[in-house]
Amino acid sequence: MLAHPQLPIHSDPAPPLEMMPMPPSKTTLCFKSLDLQGFHVDHTM
Repeated sequence: MLAHPQLPIHSDPAPPLEMMPMPPSKTTLCFKSLDLQGFHVDHTM
């Protein structure tokens, strides 16, 4: 199947953290989760 119309054609596995409204604590957990999953995280707080 092709990409859904509402989703971008080239969608990354994880959306940019800047676009996600999260408190710092949730962001830190998100960083660790992404790291465990193997996603390359360039942003480090």
